[in-house]
Amino acid sequence: PKGAVVYNRPPSFFEQYKYVLFGMVVLFVVALLLFQSKRNRMLQKLSKAQLREIQIGENYTNLFDNMPIIYMQERVVLDESGDPVDTVFCDVNRSFERSFYPKERIIGRKGSEIFPESMPEFLHFTKMALTEKRAITFPYYFKAIDTFYDVVLKGTHQGNMIDIFCLNS
Repeated sequence: PKGAVVYNRPPSFFEQYKYVLFGMVVLFVVALLLFQSKRNRMLQKLSKAQLREIQIGENYTNLFDNMPIIYMQERVVLDESGDPVDTVFCDVNRSFERSFYPKERIIGRKGSEIFPESMPEFLHFTKMALTEKRAITFPYYFKAIDTFYDVVLKGTHQGNMIDIFCLNS
């Protein structure tokens, strides 16, 4: 009742365990801060690793684009019996662009549109490279620019893709 005085009243739950509860909250905050700092360190390491990977990728791209060897990656178009009938340009390097056409005019176009005179010979060696799963090397004279090339055809792990390297000989 109002105005009553109680002696030896038992402490409430919060009065009895206030130090334990405070300690648990402090422990939880400290653990949270430790996990957050560890997470930040891991993110920084991941960021550095990604930056290194990007730099290595840029170095290889520069190496690939600056090599004095013409490079073309083409998708091989097959007929019903599995024989190559054409190719489609997927990628070229700067040496190709300097010697022939800009990348923008080539990517996605058929090999028979760009180099119709060389297609029979290239398709023959492409079939050999894909069926035998090895690199095929042959000489080729490109009449339009009066240049001899040593050509290397190599199938890729993608199955219907072929890498073509041409060295001015």
